[in-house]
Amino acid sequence: FILRHFTFQILNARPFLIMVFETVKSTTALFRGIFANVLYGWTEDHYKGDVLTEEKKKEGIPMPAFALDGTLMATLRDQVFTPEVLSNLSDEALTKICRELEFWYSDGKLSEDTEAMVNLAKELVNKNTWFHLKELVSNPVKDGTKLVPKVRFGKTELKISIVTCGGMRVQNTWCPDTVSVAPSRKFVLNSPPQENLKNCIRSCLAIGINHFETARMYGTSEYQMVEALHDLIQSGEIKREDFILQTKLLLAANGTKFRELWESSWKNIGDKLGYIDLLGMHAINLNNDPLMECLEVCEELKKEGKIHHIGFSTHGVSEQIMELINTERVRQDSSFVFQSPLFV
Repeated sequence: FILRHFTFQILNARPFLIMVFETVKSTTALFRGIFANVLYGWTEDHYKGDVLTEEKKKEGIPMPAFALDGTLMATLRDQVFTPEVLSNLSDEALTKICRELEFWYSDGKLSEDTEAMVNLAKELVNKNTWFHLKELVSNPVKDGTKLVPKVRFGKTELKISIVTCGGMRVQNTWCPDTVSVAPSRKFVLNSPPQENLKNCIRSCLAIGINHFETARMYGTSEYQMVEALHDLIQSGEIKREDFILQTKLLLAANGTKFRELWESSWKNIGDKLGYIDLLGMHAINLNNDPLMECLEVCEELKKEGKIHHIGFSTHGVSEQIMELINTERVRQDSSFVFQSPLFV
């Protein structure tokens, strides 16, 4: 009788208990999100510059010397800063262009050379509007832009640009995407920085930069980079073979733990891009047993076709680097490449 009585009471209280549970769950999620943004995240205010208040307007804004040159300004408006061009320039880009024009006009002694100032302005505008010229992605030399040279990358035989796009600072937050307090992917991928990242990729490809590097320990960088590349492929702007993707994994205590780390990266990359061009073991300074176990996992992944080439990055001294390179295990792998800590 007692058991039946308590069972009945629990069943009657079930809706209430569910409500309490959902309330606690929602409150926890709310505070988790606030905590994540305070420690790791960004806000819309990060993208707002100084506000021009009425007090500042009364103080007056000093005009650049070149802007007071009526003849020059008329020519710039007519030949360079057309309404279409201005619509493609961010406030930040326009500010930097004006600062450089002011330098060359005042300190560079170009105040009497209108033609040189106009040509300089055109060059600066072109450097800030590449990503609006979609035809440059497929035909990057159309406007005479000099492409970044490419060289053979170690033993991979890949042709890689000598300047590349590193992703350590290309992320909304340092908070790892596997941590429970991390901002949601939906929030991150719909934020203004994500569109900025796609524009950076467009600009890189337009001038011949074809290598994009990220890592598991770079917060949200890995999945943001992959998502941006995937979106550009889906839109038809680029093809998978147009770029080289590199990500990196820290060493684990053993091969099993390293495989778990790998699965976190593969969930970000596999369905989106199909394979990883370069997988690097991150910050390798010692030649030890865990390293060899992790290398064995990398070799298995290469056989599975999930990665094409294996490499490592290091902050070690030259003796440590050469000790690793000269091991038989490394030397016999023709795909093993070396990435220095100064790799851009």
